[in-house]
Amino acid sequence: MADQTVKSANPAPLGLAAFGVTTVVLSAINAGLLPGDALPAVLALAFAFGGLTQLLVGAYEFKNGNTFGMVAFSAYGAFWLWFTFLFWASGANLMKASSGAGVGFSLFMWGVFTLYMWVATFRTNLAKTNQRLVSWQPYESRKGESFENIATHFGLTLVELRAANGLSKYAQESNGQTLLVPIGDEEPAAQFAAFNMQPSAIAEMYGSVRYTVRKGDTISTIARRFHVSQTQLRESNHGSAHLRVGQHFNIVL
Repeated sequence: MADQTVKSANPAPLGLAAFGVTTVVLSAINAGLLPGDALPAVLALAFAFGGLTQLLVGAYEFKNGNTFGMVAFSAYGAFWLWFTFLFWASGANLMKASSGAGVGFSLFMWGVFTLYMWVATFRTNLAKTNQRLVSWQPYESRKGESFENIATHFGLTLVELRAANGLSKYAQESNGQTLLVPIGDEEPAAQFAAFNMQPSAIAEMYGSVRYTVRKGDTISTIARRFHVSQTQLRESNHGSAHLRVGQHFNIVL
């Protein structure tokens, strides 16, 4: 059966490039670095790259559940479409040219909107100012081990331990699962078999995971566990779908 797992790309770099390139080219005209008769080329760029491309990126951010990205890219894409329509419509005599006051106030309101979006960028960072900066490693807990004792041992609160590992607020004791805990200053990162680790905890580690194959593992079950494609796992396994118990290989998340 064909591999059906598709990993989504991050659309934000495309949106940032669309906004940045269009802004720089238009600013070059405003600064006198390009002649005024270059404006038609800038308008076409603003329509296609600054406008339509950012609207497309906004749609992808909506699909990814990123509200801030959806609002920012969709709004600035609409800004560039407004900008080009303003020139094209008046140039084609579809409407009278706007007064300077009208254009000026519109740009002022875009400045207000930009300030609003700038303030919103602090929300996530301010929410995390009380969180310690740590590196993480796996800890294979014992069945029946108290989460409170584990948290205390690694210098965490019980709430922090639960949040890092996607545990229920009612969870009190381990069922033997692998947990995410801070790594000590002198302690090397461990290899581990994350067969029973919460996917949200694995995601916190970023990068790659050194996985140890256990009895019953297949390429398909490991792929579902780590939300990666079977093709990617086979490449990590030298192109083979055959696994043996105790085998180690890296999984890039």
